[in-house]
Amino acid sequence: MICVVGGGVMGCTLTYRLAGRGLPVTLVEVGWIGQSGASSVPVALLNPYRGRSARASPFDREALASTWRLVEEVKSLGYETGVTRSGVLRIASSPKQAKTWRKRDTKDDEVRWLEPDAVPSGFHVPFGGFLALQGGWLEPRRWLRALAEAAQQEGATVLEGCDAQRLEAGMVHTSRGTVQASQVVLCSGPSLTLGQGELALTHVAGEVIGLESSAPLPYPLAGAVYGARVGGTFYLGGNHRPADQADASAPTQLQRAGSWFVPSLRDARLESVWHGVRAKTADNLPIVRELRPGLWFAGGLAGRGFLCAAQVAETLAEKLTAQRMLVESSSTILRF
Repeated sequence: MICVVGGGVMGCTLTYRLAGRGLPVTLVEVGWIGQSGASSVPVALLNPYRGRSARASPFDREALASTWRLVEEVKSLGYETGVTRSGVLRIASSPKQAKTWRKRDTKDDEVRWLEPDAVPSGFHVPFGGFLALQGGWLEPRRWLRALAEAAQQEGATVLEGCDAQRLEAGMVHTSRGTVQASQVVLCSGPSLTLGQGELALTHVAGEVIGLESSAPLPYPLAGAVYGARVGGTFYLGGNHRPADQADASAPTQLQRAGSWFVPSLRDARLESVWHGVRAKTADNLPIVRELRPGLWFAGGLAGRGFLCAAQVAETLAEKLTAQRMLVESSSTILRF
């Protein structure tokens, strides 16, 4: 048995991948899938073109391809995923940035440069921008619920409202009893309380605000701020700070920053404020580490969890499958 602790995007994705390989797996989530923790963010982008340079690393490109494969798998099982493949818009904030980005159109077949008059109305685009053609966005609660239910369909056990309290060799003691497990994977992000080992993680806090919006915006927005429209609400995020620092002005600052890109947001009614804490690494690459035999940690995805989880889970599932096969092979040799 493999026990996955934490039902955010990493935990749900890994549980599905393990179950799909025919491995016995139990997911333990202290709350309810998609309703707490960093993965309960109202909206998330699937965008590999990140940072001021807006470059896409080979890892992020591969991660996006893995995510789309996973989405198609889950859809084929009959689940509504809450994932939209729309492209993602990045708007240049200066002529210099536009000059640099415009060159990508001839070098990257997954990017299309847009002059200001080619961008749909509703966006403020004085210098142009580009469309990441393979990008998209998702509603995390719907996506995580689809993953959890698909994992159960593949044979996994999902325990919600269940607190993992203590580890012993081959056992995870929870608020609802003991889970026998030969392997434990901690996917609990910044709330990591079990296990040992030095994990160089920084905790970063941030908000996503929901603003009333009727503007017809066909693309999600990425960049200094990011967001997407869901129904009559535009969700906008982008500020980050150390987790121990409060900032009551963050919603106002986000709305002001976002209104440069989408002017109709300037006077929009504030409907909601989501607050969360994420765990990140110094190089912004996820950590997958065996802390001690049989105890793994997978996380540190920061704001790239929904982009990278499929790739990380696929790799770790292969590793755990190989380990299980080795143990079974060794047992066979000992028996005979």
